[in-house]
Amino acid sequence: MKIKSKNIILNTITSLIFVFFLLMAFYFSLAKNIDIIKNMSMKFDNLLLQTFMDNERIADAITVRYFENINKIDKVKINRNYDHVKDIYGFNLRKDHMTASYMGTLQSDTPISDSIIILIKSTDEVMSEVNQIAGYSEKNNRYLLSVERGFIYTLAKISLKDYSIDNLAMLTHAGRYFTSPPDYYKRKIEKELRYKGMTSTNIYHDVLSNEDAYSITSFVYSLTNNNMPIAMLMYDHNQSELKNLLTPFIDKRLENDFSMQLTDSKGKAICIYGDCKHLFKQYIVKLSENHTIISGIYFGTVVKSVYFIIPMLIVVFFMGMAYTYIRKYINSNVRDIITDPLTGVYNRRILDHLNLVEDRVVIAVFDCNKFKIINDNYGHSVGDYVLKKIASIMKSSVRVNNDYIIRTGGDEFLIIFNTNDISVAEKVVTRISHEVENTEFIFDSERLDVSLSYGITTLKGNIEQSLQQADIYMYHMKRNTNRDN
Repeated sequence: MKIKSKNIILNTITSLIFVFFLLMAFYFSLAKNIDIIKNMSMKFDNLLLQTFMDNERIADAITVRYFENINKIDKVKINRNYDHVKDIYGFNLRKDHMTASYMGTLQSDTPISDSIIILIKSTDEVMSEVNQIAGYSEKNNRYLLSVERGFIYTLAKISLKDYSIDNLAMLTHAGRYFTSPPDYYKRKIEKELRYKGMTSTNIYHDVLSNEDAYSITSFVYSLTNNNMPIAMLMYDHNQSELKNLLTPFIDKRLENDFSMQLTDSKGKAICIYGDCKHLFKQYIVKLSENHTIISGIYFGTVVKSVYFIIPMLIVVFFMGMAYTYIRKYINSNVRDIITDPLTGVYNRRILDHLNLVEDRVVIAVFDCNKFKIINDNYGHSVGDYVLKKIASIMKSSVRVNNDYIIRTGGDEFLIIFNTNDISVAEKVVTRISHEVENTEFIFDSERLDVSLSYGITTLKGNIEQSLQQADIYMYHMKRNTNRDN
């Protein structure tokens, strides 16, 4: 059994309000965490764009230096090495034949022309100045590549043991990586930086680092030869390098709770940070027409964030206070309505607030014998005294939290027992009856004759039908004991 009251409405309203604030706190936390990864993503995006712009400027500088050198150098004297084992031309090919004359290693599948040597010298001159001015240290990431002329020049010395042109798919299968090279003037007047980034490669597996990578591409032009590129200045972004670039921007609040990956136009991805799986919410930055940065957070990140926990603690605190106050107010009003002011037990209105389960409830009705005589002979104040004392005896005999004592009117009482064992209720009712008979009801030194008749039955059907059955048993007891009135 449970009391149906306005508490049901209060509980429903409180639950709805709590769910509302729960959702508000969740989306507030989500928005705050998205702002954090948005800030990290934008900083990382700007750094990658800056790296691309640096590559563009270096390529432009090599173009100009090559144009200057090609016009003033008639013939280049150099030992053009040839490796008979690998069938490769170049220099700095093996660790025991390194020369300081050049910054890196040249590998070519054809004899080396003067123009290539001039291009290499121009590249070394520019990179030497760049390294002094800007402090660049990523020589292992940057290299010069020519598909048409079939050579690669790394800006760091790498021997054939570590890396060979035979393994370079960008030369052997260039169509997989590069589109048609752009005209010099079209390249220069293109305003959209991200569109220029279309010349970057899709993601591939880098044999040197043994990691997934992609390469940004800038062009070195021969301004005397139809303004078309003679080589590409490449910069490799592999997985480890990307993570190192991102690390300074990682917010400590999400250090272990977000992922970031870079995807290409074919859907292949490099997971830069985290596991890049089961993300609840993502933030997307378009790096170029070919590449996208996708950052994301997990569901658990949102609910364990201080942006969620603190608002919820505040809400729970104030809702708890409000709930306690309102419930106390409602219960006090309801109790006033359903309480008999004379005896302090419930009145008939309580029946509208009870959910009674058939076969799990026993009801007992009581009637005070010859109560009319007491009222007529001694007055209503004495009758009230008798009723209050009977109610007090009943209160001390039942379980306060399980059973209900009801004054149904005049000298009539009803007890609803929360039990399916009628014998238990019969014992309590008999004890109440005996105690009333053995209690001294004194008025003006005269003992009043007070006793109860009762009827007991198990709840069958609705309460009114069961009350009628209990009344029949009670009146049968009255007649048998000659206690009418």
